[in-house]
Amino acid sequence: MLELYIDNKPIDLTGSETISIDLGIYSIDDINTRRGSFSVEFGLPKTTNNQAHLESPDFVNNLSRKPYTKLAARLFVDGIDVNIRLCTLQMSNDFYRVRLFGENPNFFESAKKVKLENLSMCQYDHFWTIGNVVAALPNTDGYLYPLIDYRQDSPDSDINNTDREINVKYMLPAVYKHSVFEAIAREFNITIYNQVETTTRYPVDMLIEPFNRSRLVRNTLPERYEVIFSQSVDALLTHQAPGYPSPILPSPGVFIDFDTVSNNCGAYWNHGNFTEYLRFAEKIRFTVEYDISLTDGPGLPLLGNLYMLTNYTAPYDPAERTPLNILEQPFDILPGGVYTRVTGSYTFETQPSYLKDNAFFMWLSGGFAGLTKIKGGSFIKITAVEILEQVDVVYEATETQQNYVTVSSVLPNWNCAQFIKNYCNQFNALPIFENNTLKIVPFNKIKENIISVVDWSAKLDLTTEPEIEFSLEKLAQINTLAYEVDETVTKPDGTDGTIEIDNENLVAEAELVMLDYAATESVLRLIDVSIPQIKAFTASNLLSGTGTPRCLILERQTLSPGVDFTDGATTTTVAADLPIPYFIKDGAVFNYGFADNLLDDYYDLTISIMDYVKVVRPLIRLNAVDINQLDFLKPVYIEYFNSYFYINKISGYEPGGNESTKVELVKLF
Repeated sequence: MLELYIDNKPIDLTGSETISIDLGIYSIDDINTRRGSFSVEFGLPKTTNNQAHLESPDFVNNLSRKPYTKLAARLFVDGIDVNIRLCTLQMSNDFYRVRLFGENPNFFESAKKVKLENLSMCQYDHFWTIGNVVAALPNTDGYLYPLIDYRQDSPDSDINNTDREINVKYMLPAVYKHSVFEAIAREFNITIYNQVETTTRYPVDMLIEPFNRSRLVRNTLPERYEVIFSQSVDALLTHQAPGYPSPILPSPGVFIDFDTVSNNCGAYWNHGNFTEYLRFAEKIRFTVEYDISLTDGPGLPLLGNLYMLTNYTAPYDPAERTPLNILEQPFDILPGGVYTRVTGSYTFETQPSYLKDNAFFMWLSGGFAGLTKIKGGSFIKITAVEILEQVDVVYEATETQQNYVTVSSVLPNWNCAQFIKNYCNQFNALPIFENNTLKIVPFNKIKENIISVVDWSAKLDLTTEPEIEFSLEKLAQINTLAYEVDETVTKPDGTDGTIEIDNENLVAEAELVMLDYAATESVLRLIDVSIPQIKAFTASNLLSGTGTPRCLILERQTLSPGVDFTDGATTTTVAADLPIPYFIKDGAVFNYGFADNLLDDYYDLTISIMDYVKVVRPLIRLNAVDINQLDFLKPVYIEYFNSYFYINKISGYEPGGNESTKVELVKLF
């Protein structure tokens, strides 16, 4: 019996429908493609129940979003879950035409919608100063400033081969790859179990994503500026506002104290001695929502007004104050401890000149410190609706918003799925999403799993003779695995690699893997120290890099008597634990080249399979339990062939059906 649930609601089936599901994770001859389970279209009857649950999508004037949304789905066969997690409405005719998907497609479709630069990594955001550059040198997570030659016209006075001095104005941050994975896990509220890190020769803190974009700009995600100032309990306002004359009464007014500040990125928010405020750099359109209850002490009613004060610098200069009235009309604050509640919203834009030490203050004109009370539950919510203008981040000796770095903006201009795909293609790993966990598993893991082989011998259906083929569709005699071409880089020896197959019947050459990363050359700087070169700065000190993403391996060295880090005014010498990355390095235990070391370390099983390709396509009697327990990383054994196989794909499994299923198996070992 089939049971289908969409958005946790039972769906009526005809009882005679045929649901055909294809399954696969990784095809030996199509490494670039990551798959998962999906079904062909099938029809749901237009019963009253289905119309209600699907919100009658066939009504032309219906405004339901169901047809335009990926819907949660579960499919059971005799009570057994067959790992369907997603459903889409395709069209309506005599039936509602739907398609089912597994967990892998669902996750990766979601991951395509989130850019790396929009990940929340605000715990690592910082000011670009010489102090912070030097302090970050020993970091093992988040970010650091590795020794990289970023000058197009070097060697010059900023980094050369005649002394050991480097100007921090030309140092740019890099981000640890494992910290990016952690940010992805937070973004999607999942667990990521990266088995490449546990089964490889490199430590987790060796892989970094160096900056190589055309501009260093502040993160442009509006939500990074969202904040809620709120009050948890009733409290007196204790801070007078001297120097802020009230436009309504001759009294100075008070600042509103809040005891709670909630926001997405705490580094944007600074707590002064008398209130909380936001610093900002971009031109932004903001919306302010407020719900505040206030009282005055004994005496006459007072007129109140809420202002946001911008363009603040200390000491206060009245000429710099820009009050933004967030209430169109003043309100009465009632005497005698009676609360007056005001609610509403207000939209405004910051000005392009607000680049450095600007702030928002919550100011009540007319109240009295020590008399006026704020009621618990009051709040002011600030939401950045739209970033209107990006601001370049530049080096400054002191901490200002002009040199404030949002770490996620250093990352490549990719979505999360693209980042995961490139990682998996480098390390020949399979991304498997199930039970809210993304497992990244080296394909070589199959060799270890021989001890837990799945025996399908009794499931073999020999009513039809199995097909046996001696090649895979997309393979060639020479299969290339390569890094992206960057015209500013001569690829070091060993960057690209090939898998050669001794089969004259194949086409001459084909691309097996093309990464979105470019290779990186090394140059001698700092008195014969080999460091990577990424040509980002011009002679006029402007960022103009190619934007081709790079990946590097971190190595730490001690250079005696040390390296002088300077910004022209301050100099700090560091000798030990210097982060000096590389792409390919002679004698290194691990390199990033396909020919040097990735093919040998991570593609050896794939290469052995391709040497003597045997593709077997038998019929297998699969049931719901087999599909529920399916693990593509466990070999299957079939006694008839006396062989172990990798499941390349399963085609046309029919849940609840009686027909055998065609399975494409690739001989292992």
